[in-house]
Formats: sequence, C-alpha cells, structure tokens
Amino acid sequence: MDQSTEFRVSTSRYNSKVRVLRIKGFIDVNAAPDFERVLENLMKTGHFLILVDLAEVAYISSAGVGVFAGMLESARSSEAGDIKICRVSQKLMSVFEAIGLSSMMDFLAEESEVTIWARPPQLPEQLNNFHIFLVDSEVFCGREFTLRVEARDVDRNIIRDYRGEPQVIVNSGLVLPRKLANFQEGVWEGKVVVTDSGMLTMILVDEQTESRLDILVKEEPHKAEFPCAITCRCCGQVARVRGMDIYRCRQCNEIVYVDAWAHILTLKSGSRARRIKSRYKGMELKINGDINYLNSIRGFISNLCEQENLDELTINAVILAAEEALLNIIEHGNDYDASQMLKVKLSFQKKQLAVQIRDYGDPHDVTQHQSVSIKSCIRKGMKGGVGGVLINKLMDRVTYRSNKNYNQLTLVKRYPVAPRRRRKSGSSAEPAATPCQSGQ
Repeated sequence: MDQSTEFRVSTSRYNSKVRVLRIKGFIDVNAAPDFERVLENLMKTGHFLILVDLAEVAYISSAGVGVFAGMLESARSSEAGDIKICRVSQKLMSVFEAIGLSSMMDFLAEESEVTIWARPPQLPEQLNNFHIFLVDSEVFCGREFTLRVEARDVDRNIIRDYRGEPQVIVNSGLVLPRKLANFQEGVWEGKVVVTDSGMLTMILVDEQTESRLDILVKEEPHKAEFPCAITCRCCGQVARVRGMDIYRCRQCNEIVYVDAWAHILTLKSGSRARRIKSRYKGMELKINGDINYLNSIRGFISNLCEQENLDELTINAVILAAEEALLNIIEHGNDYDASQMLKVKLSFQKKQLAVQIRDYGDPHDVTQHQSVSIKSCIRKGMKGGVGGVLINKLMDRVTYRSNKNYNQLTLVKRYPVAPRRRRKSGSSAEPAATPCQSGQ
C-alpha cells in the first residue's frame, strides 16, 4: 500500500463550466472534512459541474464515500449540475460498489470524457413491494418447488436494476434459501423448500418493504420409517439417522436437517476434503482508543498481509473493514475515551484471514447495521451511516459477542479461490467417511 497518506487537493478549470479536483493521498476520516469544504466552496462560487480525479488516491474510507453521497444532491440541485469521478482504481471502485454508489454516479475512464458531460443519472426506482408467484401447482413439505419473485415499484412496474437480497421467512418451520440473491432484470426465480405443512405464510423482507404469500403445503402420504439411511450430499457418505433432527457429517462437516419423510435439507455446506485442524500464523496489537492511531493499524495490517502474499483487493477490504469497526467502537463504545484499550489480532488461517477486535467499553454491535438506503443518504444529504454497511459487505463473515468483561468483533475474509489443478491419473481416492452424528 502507498505509504503517502497526506491528503492534498488541487483545483483546475477544464472549461468555462467544469472544475476538476485532483486528489492525492488518503480520503479517510481525517481528510473528509477538508474534502467537503473544497466541494462546498466550489458550489458557493457557482460551480456545480465538478469532476473528481482519483488517479492518485490510494485509500478511501466510508467517511470519504459519505462526502460524495452527501454532496451529490447539492450539486444536482442546480440545473445540469453533477459530481463525476474519473480514473478510479479497481480497489477504490470495490468500495463504491459495496455502498451502492457505483450505480448512482458516473465514473469516467479519463478526464477527456468530460466533454460529453451528460445529464445526471436517474436514481433507481424505489421498491414498493414484491410480487410472489408459485410456478408449481402443488407444494409438498420437504420437496423443492419453483418460486418467482418480481421487484415492483409504486406503479407496479418491474425494477430492472434491483440489486437487493431480501430475507425469506416462514411463520412455521424452516425455509431454504434464507435469502434471495442475484435478481436478474428485477426477477428472481429458483427452487425453494419448506419443512412444515398446512397453510403457511411466506414473508420477503427488504430494507424498504415486506411482502407476503400464503401457501398451502401438503404432506406426502407416507412418512419415513426411522432409523433409516441417508446419504451426505457433499461427500457421499452413507449414515443411519434415528429420526427428525439436525445432523452433522464428521467427514465433511455438512450440516443437514432431516424431516419426517427423510428429506435432506442442507443448512451448511461442507468440504469434500477431510477436515484438518490447520495451524495458523498471526499477531496481536494493543492500542489506545484514539483515532490518531488508525494509520498505525493500516500499516500493521497491510505489512502482515503483504508478507502472506495476499492480493491488493483483499488487503484493502480487510484494512477498510477493520478501520470502520475501530471507528465505530471508539465513537459509540468508548465515547472517544483515548485511555480505553483495544486489542487487534490477525490470524492467517488455511483458507481465510480473521481479524479479532476486542474492547472493554459499552457494547456496540455493527452486525446490526447491514443495510442503509444510499438513495436516502443522497436525497437527505447525509454524509455518515455507511460504515457498518461497508463492514458487512466487504467481509465474508462478521460476528459479535459481548459479556460482562469485554466485547469482541470478528471479521473473516476468505482468500480468493485459486484455479483448480487437474488430478493426475492414478491418484488415490478420497479417504473413507465416518457416519453423520446428531447433535454434534
């Protein structure tokens, strides 16, 4: 990572209407107020067409992104006014994408593209509700059925650019999947399964709305006779189960639910390889809860990750999530009390990196801040509130626990998947599996 963290900005005139801001260094919590003042001063002097060149910016935090979101509506309040960004690196672009700002601003490859300055992009249509359809004529407990979900606006039109991931809930039993991801042109269609029978209510919950569908779920005529044999879908091991329960395969760690008809529903996928308790490398750092130490944390994490040959995007995601978490803890948990002690521990494991942050102040659970409407931030001119979203978007797993002695936040980032090597002919078969065991 570039060690030059000093924030510097220069203003130039592209033509009679457009002003260009060239920024160097880091746009973090310390630099964000200065960046905001520069934008405000330009608009006070009547310049509402602003191009921000980020070619020499090595790092941007939620505070920096928040300035763009908060000032965008002010720029667009003038006719044809707008803020555009050019020459942004893939590393920084991943931050704009995680927040959702990438679809609401124009990103130009070069400054010369400003000559075709267009009207500001329209904000995506507001989600009003979901239209939920059963594709199959009958639904049976424990059997997959096809569901179609359409994201609609207030005029009942499909929102083609909908990118949400609504949660799926039923009023009785389990439902899989628990979240609908990857809407295509505003539509999701796929297989769903429920584990109870009778008249059930399925609820789709988005940050903006919730929609319901009543489903009559039938039972199959004959239930299974227990104990019976089941086959692990991940590793193929056959095991006997004694009844309806949740089971875990010792061979591959797959966790499944077996219902009264011996249908197998995967709750957590396993691994085809035998589980090996791998050793890991790591390091722990203790600091005072002072935002002035955040640069030291960046260097600490960056240096260790580079020694482990992690790629730039992974390193940036981990640094950014850790900084946002520390800022939240220092502000909301420690009330900016610099005498409070924080512990930051990095653990480099076989397939992932874990960052543990332990503090001793008031509990503050960032896992509860998984969604925020970036459209609302733009319309209201809000410059904060997106740090928790960044943490949950950039990390693969975020967990939090608190007791009377301390609070601990754990951030997990999986390493990018390497291309699979072809197995040589004559290689040995997979090791034999052990039976699935209940309650383990």
